[in-house]
Amino acid sequence: MTKSELPLWFKQISYYKSNNIIENGLTIPYLVGSYILRNQPLNGEPISSLLTSILESKLEKCAVLQKCPGIHQYVIGIDDREFCERFMKKDIRFVNSLGKSSLFITLNACNLGNDIDKIIKEFNNLYGGYISESRFSWNKRTKDWEEFTESQKNLIRKIK
Repeated sequence: MTKSELPLWFKQISYYKSNNIIENGLTIPYLVGSYILRNQPLNGEPISSLLTSILESKLEKCAVLQKCPGIHQYVIGIDDREFCERFMKKDIRFVNSLGKSSLFITLNACNLGNDIDKIIKEFNNLYGGYISESRFSWNKRTKDWEEFTESQKNLIRKIK
């Protein structure tokens, strides 16, 4: 898969992690907002479309959904499939249409369960209102969702 074929969610997370901008991952609203800002709208319901894209990804890495201890929000990160399959055996695992692991839900987020429709519903309840108000970015200082800052917008647009 060429770099241009990689899904936007994967490129965003990879860039932020490789440049030490984040430790664990990006929030659901941030990822949805990235698609909107880049004029790559997610089909239909954005959270459902994002999670479906993640579940059906055919990448060599796996997505990892966890509750970030730093911001107390759910985030999606990425890790090597081999690592996840070896060390995350007790975590909830989803597979793509090829039968390969595509998403792991860590123990600190296992309250979400293993039913993707229920997870989507929970995320819509938690984040749907903020997304509809274009409040995609969690402000750690104020502990509230805000619109993207100009520097965030520039960074999102920069990632190819």
